[in-house]
Amino acid sequence: VQYRGVGEKKPGFQHFNSLCQSIETLKAKKYLETPREQLKPSTEAYKTMIQSLFYVKQYSDVLKLHSEASSNKIELELDSHIHAIQSLLHLNQNSEAKSLVNGLQEKQHLQSSKAISSIITIFSAFDIDFTLALVEKAIEKGVKLDANAYSALVEALFDAKRVKLAMYYLNYMKKKGFRPSANSYNALVNAHCYFTKNADKALNVLHEMRNKFVPLTFKSYYSVLSLFFEEDRATLAIQVLDVLLRDRRAKGDVVNYSALIDKLCKRNLIDRALKVLRTMERLGVAPDIITYSPIIDALCKVNKFGEAKNLMREMKENGIQPCVITYNSVLNSICTTDKPSTDAAMLLLSEMKQTGVEPDVFTYTSIMHAHCRMK
Repeated sequence: VQYRGVGEKKPGFQHFNSLCQSIETLKAKKYLETPREQLKPSTEAYKTMIQSLFYVKQYSDVLKLHSEASSNKIELELDSHIHAIQSLLHLNQNSEAKSLVNGLQEKQHLQSSKAISSIITIFSAFDIDFTLALVEKAIEKGVKLDANAYSALVEALFDAKRVKLAMYYLNYMKKKGFRPSANSYNALVNAHCYFTKNADKALNVLHEMRNKFVPLTFKSYYSVLSLFFEEDRATLAIQVLDVLLRDRRAKGDVVNYSALIDKLCKRNLIDRALKVLRTMERLGVAPDIITYSPIIDALCKVNKFGEAKNLMREMKENGIQPCVITYNSVLNSICTTDKPSTDAAMLLLSEMKQTGVEPDVFTYTSIMHAHCRMK
């Protein structure tokens, strides 16, 4: 980092940077108060200071430095302007952020695809219409957008539920020979599922992505199969599920897999739910009680008590303690079957108490029901 001192030599801007990175912001702020006749920062120095202060969320100081640099006719780089815009947005000064962006565009500072892409990424969530106008103005001025900029715009439009416009730009970038990003494709899949409600079009996008080796997300698969289930097209939903379980790149988290298992169990697709359970374990995603409970409940409803108890045993071996709802599912099934077993019910009640799970009114109601039926 360049440093030009007058009189007594001061620490350089690398020292300032280290102060910010070590979160010694009070020292860093004192350093900023050094008289400018003693400390004459360069463009690179301003960049370092602005970046460092931004990363420790000193947004007001970022704006002071940015303003000072402009007053001193210092030509800042794009990253410094971007940090200033983000600081204004963090401080809820949206109008000022727009004014800064407009000023940068007037001064020809937003003449690269990278610059436009950055503005789209940080501004679209706050004002998609302003972002769109900025992009159109840049194109009019001859800025040649690349695949990253178009993809950022497409994703922003899908997020804003501007599906038709997003589709227009998606097709436009394809015609120009650009390959949409994985995020753009996945956003398109989700748009077909949640906004246009067209499962067939969503499935076609999945096929296109796989043919072009574009990675799909768990959410994209899940959105499509959910819509097929919603339309009572279970065969197609299961086909999508089977592809998902084979696609190791489309790895979900425990919440994703638990939601999928619950959806399958509600449709009595227990074997598929168990397959999802084994897949997530194979991928290193540890199940929790919310993962196991729907399967145990579904097994009990079809009188597969042995398999349900085996899963409960597996839960305990994995360090997951069944809750009262899990026990009640098994108890209710034991007690309401054609041949209720009060011995099995009392044994399970005893196990509950031994493991510290307090029975509730539903627990005792099931057991009393079994006793009454035995009489």
